[in-house]
Amino acid sequence: MTAPMTRNVDGVRYVRLCNVLDLPQADGKAFDIDDLHTVAVFRLPEGLFVVSNVCPHKRMSVICNGMLSGTTVQCPMHGWRFDLRSGANMAGQAPLRVYRHVQDGDWVWVEWPDDERPAWADAL
Repeated sequence: MTAPMTRNVDGVRYVRLCNVLDLPQADGKAFDIDDLHTVAVFRLPEGLFVVSNVCPHKRMSVICNGMLSGTTVQCPMHGWRFDLRSGANMAGQAPLRVYRHVQDGDWVWVEWPDDERPAWADAL
């Protein structure tokens, strides 16, 4: 396996994720950052959004397949709704992690997770 391409911007480590032209419009797509971190990327008219692809409810990697309404995504498994801008759960339950990202030309760079193991993985 090839090491991911990374760079530092203002003290934050980013990994090159994808070409923005490979992202479907008004839909989500999943990417693995490493063995424990998977993100959902949404290319919407309001902008580009990168959140954890793992729903905190049942810890399933399905957010990329959720139903969109503006900048809100609904988990396809159990219906929890999340604001893609903040990660907030619309019902006040556990939020989604939001990842900082930058676009450089056609490339999307996502912040490298600073934790070694996401909280959902502890339940495995």
